Amino acid sequence: IVTSCQDMLEAIHHALYARAQEKIASLWHVAEKLADFGPVLQEKNGMYQAGWCTDASCEEKLKQYQAAIRCVLDKKTAISCFSCDKMSTSDVLIAKCY
Repeated sequence: IVTSCQDMLEAIHHALYARAQEKIASLWHVAEKLADFGPVLQEKNGMYQAGWCTDASCEEKLKQYQAAIRCVLDKKTAISCFSCDKMSTSDVLIAKCY
């Protein structure tokens, strides 16, 4: 019984973890410009990875789409900021505010 329960719990754990990974992958999008992904974010939600120049005025523009920067990512892949044409200093995750 002990072995059977451990196997069953391990299978449940793996299934839940795989489902969570799939959910994250389906919500995570890579985007370049706020004008392109802002309306979609406002309507359908999700997380958008984009470059950011660290200028507060660029971050302020997210409010018109009811969004905010949720975290700064370790890796930098974007070349330009999501709002302006300045060089990106880091990638950020942008999501809707509730």
